[in-house]
Amino acid sequence: MEKKNIFRLGLLFLALLVIGGGVYYLYTQREDEIASNQDQPELEELPPMEETEPMPYDDFLLTYEYIGDNTWSYKVTGTLPNPCYTVTFEPVVMESYPEQVRIDTKVQEPSPEEICAQVIQEVEETGTFSASENAEIILDIELIPSDIIPKE
Repeated sequence: MEKKNIFRLGLLFLALLVIGGGVYYLYTQREDEIASNQDQPELEELPPMEETEPMPYDDFLLTYEYIGDNTWSYKVTGTLPNPCYTVTFEPVVMESYPEQVRIDTKVQEPSPEEICAQVIQEVEETGTFSASENAEIILDIELIPSDIIPKE
């Protein structure tokens, strides 16, 4: 009986030795990994983001409908902060299949010297353009600063 117990104790000791060696190996690998990560330069901290005012055209909405005979109608609605802003609309049909139609909307800021009543200005533009029934239509809005004079 004692020989069986000695044999079992030997197996237990061998198993503990193998498990301990595995744990030691994993522990030293983890220390090496931590040391190699400390050698890397730290990431540069970014400055906090500044809060910005909402753009004067954040609520513009495009609706469109295929009428037939490759004709589409569109309607752009929205608001501007005051009546001194000017808006121009131009549908641009790009040569592709299906066509991609971009409703170019340019919002011109008023000059800083201009005095304007701060009242919400409603904007509504309707129009038509020619494109196939499968055309993809998007609204593209660009804000033109007051120091840039638009080209007519």
